[in-house]
Amino acid sequence: MKIGKFVALAGLVGLLAVGLAHAQRQIDDTPDTAVPARASPPSPSGAVAHQYEAILGDNSGIAPAMFVKMAALGGMTEVEIGKIAQAKANDPNVRKFADEMIKDHSKANAELATLAKTKGLAVPVALDSEHEAIVQRLKSMPSTDFDAAYSRQMVESHDKTIALFEGATKSSDDDIAAFAKKTLPTLERHKQMADSLPTS
Repeated sequence: MKIGKFVALAGLVGLLAVGLAHAQRQIDDTPDTAVPARASPPSPSGAVAHQYEAILGDNSGIAPAMFVKMAALGGMTEVEIGKIAQAKANDPNVRKFADEMIKDHSKANAELATLAKTKGLAVPVALDSEHEAIVQRLKSMPSTDFDAAYSRQMVESHDKTIALFEGATKSSDDDIAAFAKKTLPTLERHKQMADSLPTS
Protein backbone atom coordinates (compact mmCIF):
# COMPACT_ATOMS: atom_id res chain seq x y z
CA MET A 1 0.00 0.00 0.00
CA LYS A 2 2.76 2.37 0.90
CA ILE A 3 4.61 1.45 -2.28
CA GLY A 4 1.49 2.14 -4.34
CA LYS A 5 1.03 5.55 -2.76
CA PHE A 6 4.68 6.33 -3.42
CA VAL A 7 4.38 5.34 -7.08
CA ALA A 8 1.21 7.41 -7.47
CA LEU A 9 2.84 10.41 -5.82
CA ALA A 10 5.91 10.07 -8.03
CA GLY A 11 3.68 9.93 -11.09
CA LEU A 12 1.84 13.07 -10.00
CA VAL A 13 5.12 14.90 -9.47
CA GLY A 14 6.26 13.78 -12.92
CA LEU A 15 3.09 15.07 -14.54
CA LEU A 16 3.46 18.40 -12.77
CA ALA A 17 7.06 18.68 -13.95
CA VAL A 18 6.05 17.93 -17.55
CA GLY A 19 3.25 20.49 -17.35
CA LEU A 20 5.56 23.17 -15.96
CA ALA A 21 8.17 22.47 -18.64
CA HIS A 22 5.51 22.75 -21.36
CA ALA A 23 4.24 26.01 -19.92
CA GLN A 24 7.80 27.40 -19.77
CA ARG A 25 8.36 26.46 -23.45
CA GLN A 26 5.17 28.32 -24.38
CA ILE A 27 6.37 31.37 -22.51
CA ASP A 28 9.81 31.16 -24.11
CA ASP A 29 8.32 30.72 -27.59
CA THR A 30 5.89 33.59 -27.23
CA PRO A 31 7.05 36.69 -29.13
CA ASP A 32 7.92 39.56 -26.83
CA THR A 33 5.31 42.15 -27.64
CA ALA A 34 5.91 44.33 -24.63
CA VAL A 35 7.18 47.82 -25.36
CA PRO A 36 10.76 48.05 -24.12
CA ALA A 37 11.42 50.65 -21.50
CA ARG A 38 12.75 53.84 -23.09
CA ALA A 39 16.22 54.69 -21.96
CA SER A 40 16.37 57.95 -20.12
CA PRO A 41 18.05 60.67 -22.20
CA PRO A 42 21.33 61.91 -20.85
CA SER A 43 20.72 64.76 -18.48
CA PRO A 44 22.29 68.07 -19.46
CA SER A 45 24.92 69.42 -17.12
CA GLY A 46 22.50 72.09 -15.91
CA ALA A 47 19.95 74.72 -16.82
CA VAL A 48 22.27 76.51 -19.21
CA ALA A 49 23.07 73.32 -21.11
CA HIS A 50 19.34 72.63 -21.37
CA GLN A 51 18.73 76.12 -22.72
CA TYR A 52 21.40 75.68 -25.38
CA GLU A 53 19.89 72.34 -26.38
CA ALA A 54 16.51 74.05 -26.77
CA ILE A 55 18.06 76.67 -29.03
CA LEU A 56 19.78 74.04 -31.16
CA GLY A 57 16.43 72.35 -31.73
CA ASP A 58 14.39 75.49 -32.29
CA ASN A 59 14.40 77.47 -35.53
CA SER A 60 11.95 80.13 -34.36
CA GLY A 61 14.55 82.32 -32.68
CA ILE A 62 15.09 83.10 -29.02
CA ALA A 63 13.32 85.59 -26.76
CA PRO A 64 15.30 88.85 -26.48
CA ALA A 65 15.48 88.71 -22.67
CA MET A 66 16.82 85.16 -22.70
CA PHE A 67 19.36 86.01 -25.38
CA VAL A 68 20.66 89.00 -23.42
CA LYS A 69 21.00 86.90 -20.28
CA MET A 70 22.78 83.98 -21.93
CA ALA A 71 25.01 86.11 -24.18
CA ALA A 72 26.08 88.27 -21.25
CA LEU A 73 26.88 85.26 -19.05
CA GLY A 74 28.82 83.62 -21.85
CA GLY A 75 30.72 86.80 -22.68
CA MET A 76 31.66 87.49 -19.06
CA THR A 77 32.86 83.92 -18.69
CA GLU A 78 35.08 84.24 -21.76
CA VAL A 79 36.70 87.34 -20.28
CA GLU A 80 37.22 85.77 -16.85
CA ILE A 81 38.80 82.56 -18.08
CA GLY A 82 40.79 84.54 -20.63
CA LYS A 83 42.42 86.37 -17.72
CA ILE A 84 43.20 83.05 -16.09
CA ALA A 85 44.77 81.83 -19.34
CA GLN A 86 46.97 84.91 -19.50
CA ALA A 87 48.49 83.88 -16.18
CA LYS A 88 48.51 80.08 -16.45
CA ALA A 89 48.88 79.13 -20.12
CA ASN A 90 52.20 77.66 -21.24
CA ASP A 91 51.64 77.79 -24.99
CA PRO A 92 52.12 81.30 -26.44
CA ASN A 93 49.33 80.62 -28.95
CA VAL A 94 46.93 79.94 -26.08
CA ARG A 95 47.94 83.21 -24.40
CA LYS A 96 47.51 85.08 -27.68
CA PHE A 97 44.07 83.56 -28.14
CA ALA A 98 43.13 84.51 -24.57
CA ASP A 99 44.18 88.11 -25.25
CA GLU A 100 41.83 88.22 -28.21
CA MET A 101 38.99 86.69 -26.21
CA ILE A 102 39.33 89.38 -23.55
CA LYS A 103 39.42 92.18 -26.13
CA ASP A 104 36.62 90.97 -28.39
CA HIS A 105 34.25 89.75 -25.70
CA SER A 106 34.73 92.86 -23.55
CA LYS A 107 33.73 94.94 -26.58
CA ALA A 108 30.73 92.74 -27.38
CA ASN A 109 29.65 92.72 -23.73
CA ALA A 110 29.65 96.52 -23.65
CA GLU A 111 27.63 96.73 -26.88
CA LEU A 112 25.15 94.17 -25.58
CA ALA A 113 24.73 96.06 -22.29
CA THR A 114 24.02 99.30 -24.15
CA LEU A 115 21.53 97.60 -26.44
CA ALA A 116 19.79 95.86 -23.54
CA LYS A 117 19.47 99.14 -21.67
CA THR A 118 17.60 100.72 -24.60
CA LYS A 119 15.21 97.76 -24.51
CA GLY A 120 14.71 97.81 -20.76
CA LEU A 121 16.20 94.31 -20.53
CA ALA A 122 18.14 93.15 -17.48
CA VAL A 123 21.81 92.30 -17.95
CA PRO A 124 23.53 89.99 -15.44
CA VAL A 125 26.25 91.75 -13.47
CA ALA A 126 27.75 88.55 -12.02
CA LEU A 127 28.15 84.97 -13.16
CA ASP A 128 25.59 82.38 -12.18
CA SER A 129 26.65 79.19 -10.42
CA GLU A 130 27.14 77.18 -13.61
CA HIS A 131 29.41 79.70 -15.32
CA GLU A 132 31.24 80.38 -12.06
CA ALA A 133 31.93 76.65 -11.80
CA ILE A 134 33.66 76.77 -15.21
CA VAL A 135 35.84 79.64 -14.02
CA GLN A 136 36.74 77.90 -10.76
CA ARG A 137 37.51 74.60 -12.49
CA LEU A 138 40.02 76.25 -14.80
CA LYS A 139 41.43 78.40 -12.04
CA SER A 140 42.21 75.31 -9.97
CA MET A 141 43.58 73.35 -12.94
CA PRO A 142 47.26 72.40 -12.66
CA SER A 143 49.42 74.45 -14.99
CA THR A 144 50.57 71.30 -16.77
CA ASP A 145 46.97 70.45 -17.75
CA PHE A 146 45.68 73.97 -18.26
CA ASP A 147 46.32 74.57 -21.97
CA ALA A 148 44.43 71.49 -23.13
CA ALA A 149 41.56 72.06 -20.68
CA TYR A 150 41.20 75.71 -21.67
CA SER A 151 41.34 74.84 -25.37
CA ARG A 152 38.63 72.20 -25.02
CA GLN A 153 36.49 74.66 -23.08
CA MET A 154 36.90 77.25 -25.83
CA VAL A 155 35.80 74.83 -28.53
CA GLU A 156 32.73 73.80 -26.52
CA SER A 157 31.86 77.35 -25.48
CA HIS A 158 32.06 78.72 -29.00
CA ASP A 159 29.94 75.90 -30.40
CA LYS A 160 27.24 76.88 -27.90
CA THR A 161 27.70 80.62 -28.39
CA ILE A 162 27.45 80.35 -32.15
CA ALA A 163 24.23 78.34 -31.76
CA LEU A 164 22.92 81.02 -29.41
CA PHE A 165 23.69 83.87 -31.79
CA GLU A 166 22.37 81.98 -34.80
CA GLY A 167 19.10 81.58 -32.89
CA ALA A 168 19.11 85.31 -32.13
CA THR A 169 19.40 86.21 -35.83
CA LYS A 170 15.75 85.07 -36.03
CA SER A 171 14.72 87.18 -33.03
CA SER A 172 11.45 89.08 -33.15
CA ASP A 173 13.46 92.13 -32.08
CA ASP A 174 15.19 93.60 -35.13
CA ASP A 175 17.95 95.25 -33.09
CA ILE A 176 18.78 92.02 -31.27
CA ALA A 177 18.81 90.18 -34.60
CA ALA A 178 21.11 92.81 -36.12
CA PHE A 179 23.52 92.61 -33.17
CA ALA A 180 23.65 88.83 -33.46
CA LYS A 181 24.30 88.96 -37.21
CA LYS A 182 27.06 91.52 -36.76
CA THR A 183 28.78 89.51 -33.99
CA LEU A 184 28.53 86.06 -35.56
CA PRO A 185 31.53 86.38 -37.92
CA THR A 186 33.79 87.23 -34.96
CA LEU A 187 32.51 84.22 -33.02
CA GLU A 188 33.02 81.95 -36.02
CA ARG A 189 36.59 83.23 -36.34
CA HIS A 190 37.11 82.52 -32.65
CA LYS A 191 35.87 78.97 -33.19
CA GLN A 192 38.32 78.44 -36.05
CA MET A 193 41.14 79.68 -33.82
CA ALA A 194 40.00 77.49 -30.92
CA ASP A 195 39.97 74.43 -33.18
CA SER A 196 43.69 74.92 -33.80
CA LEU A 197 44.65 75.10 -30.12
CA PRO A 198 46.19 72.09 -28.32
CA THR A 199 43.48 69.89 -26.81
CA SER A 200 45.61 67.05 -25.46
